[in-house]
Amino acid sequence: MCYNYPMDIILSNIRVMAPFVIAPWLVLLIFVIRGRQRFRNSFVLMIALMMTAFFVCGLFGSHMVDAMIVLSIFIICVIMLVPIMLFINGIVMLKKEGRSMANLLSLFMGIAVGIGEVAYLLNFYYNGTQQKFEWYGYVVNLVGGTAMYLCLVFVAFMVYAVFVAYIPPIKEFDYVIIHGCGLIGGERVSKLLSQRIDRGIKIYNKQKNKPIIIPSGGRGSDEKLSEAHAMALYMIDKGIPEDHIIEEGESTTTLYNIKNSKRIIDERGGGRVALVSSNYHVYRCLTLAKQTGLNCIGFGSNVARYYFPSALIREFIAVFSEKRMLIWTVTGWVFLTLLPSMVYFGLI
Repeated sequence: MCYNYPMDIILSNIRVMAPFVIAPWLVLLIFVIRGRQRFRNSFVLMIALMMTAFFVCGLFGSHMVDAMIVLSIFIICVIMLVPIMLFINGIVMLKKEGRSMANLLSLFMGIAVGIGEVAYLLNFYYNGTQQKFEWYGYVVNLVGGTAMYLCLVFVAFMVYAVFVAYIPPIKEFDYVIIHGCGLIGGERVSKLLSQRIDRGIKIYNKQKNKPIIIPSGGRGSDEKLSEAHAMALYMIDKGIPEDHIIEEGESTTTLYNIKNSKRIIDERGGGRVALVSSNYHVYRCLTLAKQTGLNCIGFGSNVARYYFPSALIREFIAVFSEKRMLIWTVTGWVFLTLLPSMVYFGLI
């Protein structure tokens, strides 16, 4: 059939592409309902976003190819800007937060990603100028491919970590767990922690039947009181009744924040649970909650923009250092990077 008018082409593109756009969003909805903390959701979300982008290109009718070229150029520009933005963020972190290994993460990652992208550019140059395989061509290809693979995994993690922190609630809650973090001077609530508490208070105020709030966090070696108690004092000052607060002041890690809070909830007969932390931290909290058998919904509080990249990188390392995730990540690298590179250069 010949399409003489752009509208005919647009309608045809919509009919052809609509099922491919709707399907991943439906799958994502089902997966989120069944388990928000599953990492597979991040890849489904990425696929859904990509298919939606192609669908939007299809709306340009006879200019669809031009739109896809523009989209591809935009994506390449964003990828090329990633190491630059991470490098700049690393400098900002050093100025605002001081020198520490945690604050250097975005700087180091920016350098690593930059090296990977340069390796890919060198690989294209090598393929265009060399007639036969040299060992350094394979090394450059593998380094660049590895960097791009890790970037893809990290981007998938980042997109879903933000996505899962802001999925609207679907039920009333009986308990609101708020995860603690370090205190200023060993006794005062930091801005990061106050943002978490304020998000928890906001959830509390929206409930018809007021839930129990569980501030969770023990006392560090350099702290004068437990994080839970400091949080409780902050909430009481904000108007939360003291009898609606149960402190969990023994935990020293995120895992024990959840385990100890779950024990308190189980002792009281259980109930529906909201879990509150910083937006970059919610995904990991939900993953640990699943491991402990705590059925909950996560909520994220905002953090300073300059702080977000380094914090998210720390979460990424923590999540993917776990044995199961590490195995899946290495397996993906073998099949998506190592083997294709070896086939391309005729090594297998």
